[in-house]
Amino acid sequence: MTKLTYLSFALLACSIVSCNDASGDNEQAQLDELRAQKAQIDAQIKTLEAALVSSSSKPSLIPVSVITASEGVLHHYINVKGTIDSKSTVMLSSQMPGRITAVYVSSGQTVKAGQILVEVDNEVIKRGIEEVSVQLDFASILYEKQQRLFEQKAGSEIQYLTAKNQLEALVRRMASLREQLTMSRITAPRSGICDNVTAKIGEMAAPGMPLMTLVNMSDVRVIADVSEAFVSTVNRGDLASITFAESTDTIRVAVNSVSRVVNPLNRTFRLEISLKNPPPVVRPNATCRVAINDQTIENCLSVPLSTIQRDSKGAYLYVVDATNTVRRRDIVLGITSGAAVQIAQGLAAGEYLVDKGATDVADGQVVNIVGQQ
Repeated sequence: MTKLTYLSFALLACSIVSCNDASGDNEQAQLDELRAQKAQIDAQIKTLEAALVSSSSKPSLIPVSVITASEGVLHHYINVKGTIDSKSTVMLSSQMPGRITAVYVSSGQTVKAGQILVEVDNEVIKRGIEEVSVQLDFASILYEKQQRLFEQKAGSEIQYLTAKNQLEALVRRMASLREQLTMSRITAPRSGICDNVTAKIGEMAAPGMPLMTLVNMSDVRVIADVSEAFVSTVNRGDLASITFAESTDTIRVAVNSVSRVVNPLNRTFRLEISLKNPPPVVRPNATCRVAINDQTIENCLSVPLSTIQRDSKGAYLYVVDATNTVRRRDIVLGITSGAAVQIAQGLAAGEYLVDKGATDVADGQVVNIVGQQ
């Protein structure tokens, strides 16, 4: 019994030792496998790091867009403010002082040439006409009798001349009274529309005091004052584009007249542009924008203003050569029209100049062209 027990314990111990040996072998194998994986991952990390370092050491190219310099027609415009004026629109006032006795029109009313608009007190003038009319009838009869007597050698020459002189004096007086009667009535000098009628019955009228405005749009013009800096380029016949604030209409017409005198107060000269068919919304004294085409240059090399840069040496721009390398090009500028400027010297047609991104590049730098016009 005792021997059997010892034998069992011995077998159990051997089994335990055998199991421990097998477990240790498995753990060693797992450790070796993990170490191999770690070495592989470390190698991959080093490869990626080296690639990143290599790529970061290369300089990045700045993206720019370029345009091709080309020749074309350049129109230079002078932009000024104009005023609508009608030669036939006039302010009416009385030719003689007096109390207003009648107003026959109201604002917005259409009238014809010669129509009576306002009448000033003229009763005294009318009575004077009646009195002179009676005297004139008597003087005419007396003159006719004295003339027959004089022709028949029955009357004296003095009596004849006296009758003739009295008749002529009364005729002149009647004409004067009738002219005064006409002056007491304000009539329309031409057809049109009455506006701003301020005349009221009972108020006093006086020469030079406006009573109403007669609007007539048959002879409309635009008046504009231009700086004397353009006195040598603006001429009669130059085309002008007129834009009205009251509408979106734009009229293109020629300049009719250019003043030969410079205003000493604001150093400008005046030009006039006639409008034959103005838009219906146009009103006298309204303002408009006038763009005068004073210069037109054929075969002109022009570029956008956004491509031009300046420093202490003057104006310059950047061109791109065949190797995508930026080169500074000093230039001489000509006239400017809107967003374009003439290049007088320093650039040739067909060259590529940097547009967008011009402020981010420098002379000799290689760029990445992402857009071209």
